[in-house]
Amino acid sequence: MNGLAQSVARAWERFFYTGGSADRLGMLRIILGLGMVPFHALQFASVWELDPAGPHWHYIEPIWYFRFLGIEALDPLAAQAAFVLVILASVSFAAGLFTRSSAAVMLLAVIYLKGTRD
Repeated sequence: MNGLAQSVARAWERFFYTGGSADRLGMLRIILGLGMVPFHALQFASVWELDPAGPHWHYIEPIWYFRFLGIEALDPLAAQAAFVLVILASVSFAAGLFTRSSAAVMLLAVIYLKGTRD
């Protein structure tokens, strides 16, 4: 069993930690970050059609994590702010500024925007 665990650990390390230079990883980060900007824009641009002073929308069947968190209504300003945050975080990720924080912000904003959209 110990030999199998060591073989799996070596394969894991070889897969994730060899074969990529820092330049390649940096270029991949830039491409992914910049590629996320149009993707997010296409997925969530509908939040700009919401009027913050307009009617309030209540979810009939909210996504499971909105139900768990007690989010029952759509807040247009929060959705628009989340959209701006996800775009800024994508650009920041591509530029290499606060990369881990930017990835976390992107993840949280996408989860919120997906819940508002769906």
